Amino acid sequence: MKQETTKDRLYSGKGLIDSPLAIKMRDISYPTLLAMARTKIKYKLVYDNPLEKLEGHPRIFVSNHYSFRDTPIVCNSIGEKAYILTGKQSLRPEDNLFFHLYGSIFVDRKDKEDMALSKLAMETYLKNGQSIIVFPEGTWNLDPAALMLPMKWGIIDVAQNTDAQIIPM
Repeated sequence: MKQETTKDRLYSGKGLIDSPLAIKMRDISYPTLLAMARTKIKYKLVYDNPLEKLEGHPRIFVSNHYSFRDTPIVCNSIGEKAYILTGKQSLRPEDNLFFHLYGSIFVDRKDKEDMALSKLAMETYLKNGQSIIVFPEGTWNLDPAALMLPMKWGIIDVAQNTDAQIIPM
């Protein structure tokens, strides 16, 4: 399955986001995909704090990214369906299938135009009641005083433009 970025989708005439039917099909397959994701988690998860969700607001779940198990853990922890902002990359076939079926906004992190368009796609999903999962690259470090890479603030803009709640994980 080809990882179509937002730019690819728009240039091919497919539209900014998935059709209502595709979104409904993802909602139906959601429990099966969560079970599939749980097979990647090889240890017991312990939740320190419950997620405090504001009703009537779309949600942006933001998590540090450490390993390939982060996505299954977050998907199983949030308690709702959400689209994953996913960097276009080489994936194992089963992981590629998961990201396509679960729902992803693929982004080419080296293409500024595509990055800007992916923000527009996130805003559109959020305005249509969908939630988003984001793993900001380079924000994890062994030293709590410093980031590995410069922080990108686009998700703050997206939240402000959509009245979305940011939930750090």
